[in-house]
Amino acid sequence: MFVSSGIMLVALLRLMFIPFGLVSYMLGVTSVTFWDYFLGSLAIIIKIMLIVLVGCTIWSASEEALKTGKEETNSNEIIILVFEILATIIITTIVTIWAKNTLDEKFAEVESQEKKEMDSSD
Repeated sequence: MFVSSGIMLVALLRLMFIPFGLVSYMLGVTSVTFWDYFLGSLAIIIKIMLIVLVGCTIWSASEEALKTGKEETNSNEIIILVFEILATIIITTIVTIWAKNTLDEKFAEVESQEKKEMDSSD
């Protein structure tokens, strides 16, 4: 399983709340290739960067409002914030759907193999 879907395995492990280093050591003893590890980690790192970018934009806007005493926000800041939130939601949805579909395929494959083994043993 690790060889055929290494990117998904790495991405899903990165989504869990397991320390980054521990996951790296665990993946070091599997058959996950370097490129699967790299791409799986990169996908999650990009998602994390988008979430942090949204948080920083909100913090920056609130700090600016406190400094100027105005609660008006710049229209550019609103556009950027909306874009960041939409990008984060879209990426999260795509990764979730992709992972669910791949896992469903793997489960169906394993079930069909088990059924064949049971039929052949009868």
